[in-house]
Amino acid sequence: MKKVVLSLVTAWTVFSAHVCAQAPTNALVSEPNEAMSQQAKSALQEKLSKIDGFSASFVQQVIDAEQQVIAEGEGRLSVTKPNKVHWHTTSPDETLIIANGETLWFYDPFIEQVSLYHFEQALANTPILLLSSNDDTLWQGYRVLQVESSFVIESLNEQSHVKALQLKFDKDELKQLLIFDATGQISEITLTMDSKASFNEAQYEFVIPDGTHIDDQRQ
Repeated sequence: MKKVVLSLVTAWTVFSAHVCAQAPTNALVSEPNEAMSQQAKSALQEKLSKIDGFSASFVQQVIDAEQQVIAEGEGRLSVTKPNKVHWHTTSPDETLIIANGETLWFYDPFIEQVSLYHFEQALANTPILLLSSNDDTLWQGYRVLQVESSFVIESLNEQSHVKALQLKFDKDELKQLLIFDATGQISEITLTMDSKASFNEAQYEFVIPDGTHIDDQRQ
């Protein structure tokens, strides 16, 4: 069970109903007005516009609605604009998410299956993909609230599995991601940036291994 919970939440829980919603901060108890949301959204977009890409190692904890740690993991995350993501969870079980701007692949080697999604299709339930884009139209399904040095991105879709994403910064450097899902679980992801990272375009393409079951969800 721990493998299932961790792999799905690590995969930003877009691929299953086992995904994360609890108000990220007490500030969300009061509804932000449109002007406040737009101001926060503009401030966050300006901060993200300074980041053309990054590579980082991460450690992750999955916390349930009773505030108990139910799983831990680690891996690497690389992002290059526009719309390219490489997310590799290495422990305790391996999963891989790759996006090249058109297709998003979610690969689970344990069950030898890869699921394919259109990038825009995945974005609808995966606000973390906003980190890889400067396209303002992609933000229309979300509202933003600023809480001190962090920003909370809330989905406007009541059916969304991922309810909110919180980004914590140290000045202009992204330090932590918190993903809140509809079950009350929180995935807390702490980043350690690699300042000497080199980016290889090949890492944003996925070659499907022989014998892998293909689940093509593109519509």
